[in-house]
This record gives sequence, C-alpha cells and structure tokens, in this order.
Amino acid sequence: FAVLNMANAYNPGGGYMHCAAQEQNMFRRTDCHFSIDRRDKNMVEIKNNRFGDYDAMYTPAMSDILNGKEGRVYLDTKSPRVCIRGPEARQQEDLGYEFLPEDQVFPFLELRAAAVDRRGIRATEKLNADMRADMRRRIVAQLETLMKAGIRHVILSAFGCGAFRNPADEVAV
Repeated sequence: FAVLNMANAYNPGGGYMHCAAQEQNMFRRTDCHFSIDRRDKNMVEIKNNRFGDYDAMYTPAMSDILNGKEGRVYLDTKSPRVCIRGPEARQQEDLGYEFLPEDQVFPFLELRAAAVDRRGIRATEKLNADMRADMRRRIVAQLETLMKAGIRHVILSAFGCGAFRNPADEVAV
C-alpha cells in the first residue's frame, strides 16, 4: 500500500529536522530521510543561512512533479519505506516517538505530492476558482499515479489542510 506524504514542493522532507508538519512527522517516524540523496539528479545543494549548514532543494523539474503539473506525482515503487516509530508522545525526550514493537513495524510505498500552499493568505479566505482547479489537478495526479502503478490501497489525509492552510471542507469536495 501507499501512504501520501503531503510534501513541501521545494525542500526534501520539508525541513524535518526543524519543523512540525505532516511531512516532518512522517520523516521522523520512518526511514524516508534515507531516500533523500543530495547527489540525486532531482536535487541541488544550497547553503541554508537560517541554520548555517548545507541543505538540499528539489530541482524545478522535481518540484513540477510534486506539484502534479504533468498529471503525475512522485511514487517510489522500487524502495519501500519502513515505519519504525509509533504515535507522537510529547512527554518522550527522544524525539517524542516510541519505537514500534518488531511485529508492528511495516513497509509502505511513499506517494509524495505537494498541495496548494496558502501560507500568507487569511485562513478565513475561501479557495478561489484557480486554486480549487489547481488543488483538484494535484489530487487527480495522485490518483492517476497510483492507478498507473497498479496500487489499489492508499492512506490519504487532509491534503494541504495543515501547514498549507487549505480549508478542509473545500478540499474534501
């Protein structure tokens, strides 16, 4: 089965070392971070001034894939990811996630797609027609990618309704 990673279209892992959205949560609980290779042709290395170290960014072509611009999104069917940590436990000192018992560790295929980013837009503002069409295109790209790969089972989520501030009642339609 596949699991939707509500990805940042520009930063692999969405800055999972420093932030707290769904993609970052996923990267902390799984081995997804091992799939990010700065030498990959879909990455460029940049100086991250905010933290003083080097980081990776997606190339414009990879960002287009994550944004579903060609009617598909990223799905890695060759290297399944593995979930090794359970639900967030904020009282934990070791990143807030307990390790899963061995019999509960599971593999999954990562479906990586970016939602419309509405940060900077008032949360009370509804999606306009262009944003609604863009969001629909991105969701259709996810489904097309899954169907083309023959994936029949997927765990989806409130696509873009967290850090990207999309209204859940409109995204669900």
